[in-house]
Amino acid sequence: MSRSVKALIIINAILIVTNIFVYHFYAKERLESKKEFKQIAYDFFNYIGEGNYNKAAELCGPSVLNISNINEYDIVNKISVEKMDVKRLFNNKGYIEADLSLLVKIANNEFDNVWYNVIYDKENKRIISVNYIEPYMEDSRGSINQKDIEDIQSTCVSFISYVNSGNYAEAAKYLSGKSRVDMEKNLESLPKGGIPLNPFDVNIEVVAKNRSSDMALVNITYKTDYGSNGDGVYRVFVAEKLVKCGDKWKIASTFVRGNQKVQS
Repeated sequence: MSRSVKALIIINAILIVTNIFVYHFYAKERLESKKEFKQIAYDFFNYIGEGNYNKAAELCGPSVLNISNINEYDIVNKISVEKMDVKRLFNNKGYIEADLSLLVKIANNEFDNVWYNVIYDKENKRIISVNYIEPYMEDSRGSINQKDIEDIQSTCVSFISYVNSGNYAEAAKYLSGKSRVDMEKNLESLPKGGIPLNPFDVNIEVVAKNRSSDMALVNITYKTDYGSNGDGVYRVFVAEKLVKCGDKWKIASTFVRGNQKVQS
């Protein structure tokens, strides 16, 4: 074997060992930074829930938490974080960006599910961005059992009934995240005596559930004479996104897809 061939073999061996070392070094760094980020994010939201804004401010940049934006955290105020799941995470060289799902305990031992997008500066060990996001379906491969269907149907019917009767405080208990907070903030400004949806012939179809069994997509169809200006009955088509909050399903978002006049 010539000297040049031996030299090439030695160089290749050195390169392989170096690459293995670098790979393990960065893999370890990424694992440690991810673990550190999760703990800091968990502590941050818990401090907010406790109303301990000074401690929360120690974990983030000045633009994340200050006097001007404190109200943006009403959704996780007076709560405790029971569980935090990372739904999506990008671990870059200097930053981590993640979508977090928080199972939180609110008043009267009720549970809620709140989602945030969080960006973390690994070098300075600070959260530099926090934004509320709508829950999204990661996949739709979850099985839908009969109990889930019955619980989801019960949630949707109960919410409509309480809104119809004007008991908005009770209706808010069937909402999750920003939808819940928005209704709770506007209890006094909502129409007295209820919003007369007058639903009948309600049909609720669970169309998908994710594999982790904490989210479902639902199509609701019902007939109503409200909003028809006395010119007949309308069929309304609604899409809803529900999230699992402890042992209860709650409505995270509602989208009215349209309506159709029912021929007499």
